[in-house]
Amino acid sequence: EADGGDRDKTSVPPHASTASSTPTFAHSPLQASPVPLPNQRVIRADAERTRGDPKTVERLLTHFCHFSDVKYKQGLNELLAPFLTLDYKPIIREEFEPAEEDKAKDAAYQELVAYCCFDEFLKKFLPTNVYSDDGFASLQCCFRLYRLLLLYHDPNLCKLLDGHRFPPELYASGWFLTLFSQRLDMDDLWKWWDLYVLYDEPHLHHFVCLRLLVRGSDQINEAGEASLPVVL
Repeated sequence: EADGGDRDKTSVPPHASTASSTPTFAHSPLQASPVPLPNQRVIRADAERTRGDPKTVERLLTHFCHFSDVKYKQGLNELLAPFLTLDYKPIIREEFEPAEEDKAKDAAYQELVAYCCFDEFLKKFLPTNVYSDDGFASLQCCFRLYRLLLLYHDPNLCKLLDGHRFPPELYASGWFLTLFSQRLDMDDLWKWWDLYVLYDEPHLHHFVCLRLLVRGSDQINEAGEASLPVVL
């Protein structure tokens, strides 16, 4: 259900299987150890601070950067972590039919499906690929669109933030780089992400962020300029 209902949050959400063409294990590129990247130390440090097994997080992030031809940036670790918390056994049984006694291969299947879901989710809901350019030009486009939405729906709030020289770059970077995965616990995060997949609208996140900001407009209006970073 859209609100999560009574389902087990550790199992894959009914609509979160976003990998449209999951490869078979025999052809999985995740079997090999990835070649270290120039900024591998940064990936390893972020993996240590990320939910999940640090070695798995580091390895999958390294694979992702190689296969997607992107330079690792902080935030990818937070986007990957939720997919490593799910139980993909129903998908594995349907797609791969692994031997029940082969626990090592079962774990490899789990990683493969988690990786594919992570990869497809980013392609769908970060359509401008904010991680693909060194200068974050795509992220700047997200901020411009977001500010225009705010200007249209709540011009007074937009004027207030502009007057305090407080653009989206100063408070919304984490919202767009991690789709809330950095701030929310898993239960709440999957409720949001389930809705994203259900509505299947790549720019829905912009409107969710807009609604969250507008809902707190009274508190923002009452806060002084110095308190804005704390309020937001």
